[in-house]
Amino acid sequence: MADVFKKIRKAFDKLEKRIFVSEADFQHALAMKLEQYFKGRVRLEYPIIRPKRVQTTKGKYIYADIVIKDDNKKYVIELKYKTQAIKGMPDVDDDGILACKLLKNQSAHDFGAYDFWADINRVEQLVVQNGYEGGVCIFLTNDSNYTKPHTGTIYSNFSIGGGTHKPAKKKWIATDRCSKQRIAEIQQTRPNLNIQKPYEFNWQDFLTLPDTSGGKFRCLYVEIPDASKVGAI
Repeated sequence: MADVFKKIRKAFDKLEKRIFVSEADFQHALAMKLEQYFKGRVRLEYPIIRPKRVQTTKGKYIYADIVIKDDNKKYVIELKYKTQAIKGMPDVDDDGILACKLLKNQSAHDFGAYDFWADINRVEQLVVQNGYEGGVCIFLTNDSNYTKPHTGTIYSNFSIGGGTHKPAKKKWIATDRCSKQRIAEIQQTRPNLNIQKPYEFNWQDFLTLPDTSGGKFRCLYVEIPDASKVGAI
């Protein structure tokens, strides 16, 4: 299993350091690199029977961004790509510059951070309940709001800032700006999450565009281990 994780990391490290137009573009680029290590064993948007403890979707199936099959063992990779608009790029005809101009201010940092924890929760449950060997969750962004710890907000428990994150039952927090009624509404589609193991979040630089605002991209790369290392909450 260690060799599989090493190959996945090598594939990610070999990604061309460029602007991705969308999360699908990011997904496809990574899949192409993974194919170099796992020929014919890389699947995109792979349907999996939903683990009972995954409550972020109610359907029978969930769809993993990438699944790798290696010696009859399966590994899952989930991706997030959250952007803000980039300012300061010259107005010339260039594919990279065009990609920059297409990036949007996605905002909604509370939901964006939650969704990454939901990916981790999903992979943990695939390991515990569906027999997957492990997985990787990757968050790529040029929005520095994600890389900082957040306190005193409704999503303080879902912050993905750098540092150690302990196993926990993660819940939304009512504040002066967000009532308990609004929290109840949010929980209809984004329920509380049980995270089963500690994670060390180390943000790393991915790409920096000089003389721009919003041109620094950073990534968070998190490995989820096998079932023997995942407890239960």
